[in-house]
Amino acid sequence: MLYAFKTTLTIIASTITFAVLTSVPSNAASLYSITNLGVLGTDADGRDNSQAYGINNNGQVVGSSSTTRFQRPFIWDRQNGLKIIADSQSIESPFGESVATGINDKSQVIGLSVTGRQTIYSFLWDAKNGIQRVEALPTQPTLLYERAYDINNKGEVVGSSDIIGGTRGFLYDSANPQNPVMDLGIFGLNEYNYAFTIPYGINDLSEVVGSSDGKVFLWDRTQGLQDLGLSGTAYDINNSSQVVGVTLINNQGIAFIREKNGNLQTLGVLGSGGNGETLSIAYDINEKGQVIGTSTSALGNRPVLWENNAIADLNNLIPSNSGWNLDTVTAINDQGLIVGTGRIDGKTRAFLLTPKSVPEPAMTSAFILFAAILVIKRCL
Repeated sequence: MLYAFKTTLTIIASTITFAVLTSVPSNAASLYSITNLGVLGTDADGRDNSQAYGINNNGQVVGSSSTTRFQRPFIWDRQNGLKIIADSQSIESPFGESVATGINDKSQVIGLSVTGRQTIYSFLWDAKNGIQRVEALPTQPTLLYERAYDINNKGEVVGSSDIIGGTRGFLYDSANPQNPVMDLGIFGLNEYNYAFTIPYGINDLSEVVGSSDGKVFLWDRTQGLQDLGLSGTAYDINNSSQVVGVTLINNQGIAFIREKNGNLQTLGVLGSGGNGETLSIAYDINEKGQVIGTSTSALGNRPVLWENNAIADLNNLIPSNSGWNLDTVTAINDQGLIVGTGRIDGKTRAFLLTPKSVPEPAMTSAFILFAAILVIKRCL
């Protein structure tokens, strides 16, 4: 039976290989090219690193990089390269560790800045107005912890504030100056009279997703906070109202995609980790339905792409002689460009993956081929 199964897989792979070889250029050795985004500078201890967290449909990337003093938020594009986002006193404070966490198509950037031992605030930046404070919910009097997680093309920002009694999610809308901050609500208090709501994603319809007391939620302006009937966390929602994240099934975390009509699909894993555990998490989805995230495997946790009901380790989709080891991916835009963090020459660097110009359906066939080969290797 095992021999028959292996033979079947070999036939499938051979068929797909033929389809790919007849439609993909002979020099297409990988599906993505990779760009090293570099660093802003080296700190006093000689450390240099960068991490990428967001990308918009103009190909602008944001994240965090080492400098001569602390981590600083950056914005990168092909024309200007890596540029620091730093024009406020808070960014230059003694506790000035900062990171840019997201960017929309209007080049508005959100991020976090540590301005004191018990102070983290959220900022909004653009080239015209510089850095502005994101108004959030009132926090505890002795500490200020605010975090901005996502921004849509309307300029609406979602994030969370630590308050007395837990954590609350907020929506910040600068276009509504009389009432710019909205509390997204809670499902109820736990046995300790605490409640936690954290929103991670917002689309251009102002639909918000996240986790509230361990439950996946969807929020909109009409119905408010809604329980989607899943334990876990939603990390993103696109303009087709497709929600992605992680849910618990048999005490194992598994990545999912939920359609607007409520249909739920689990996205699978590459394989089990070293201790036999399985885990996958979906972090982002674009308007084409491509999903990126992480999965356990025999090689450890790997950055993955889910597309056309297949999963692939992105390390297998870049040139084999690139010298890169991709660790995490965090965002994907509508052109399929992916950003994340990896290692090259012993250094931690932000990277950009750009799909090579393989015409459809060749790209789909090639992607399925890579996935099929991985399955075959695990079965042999």
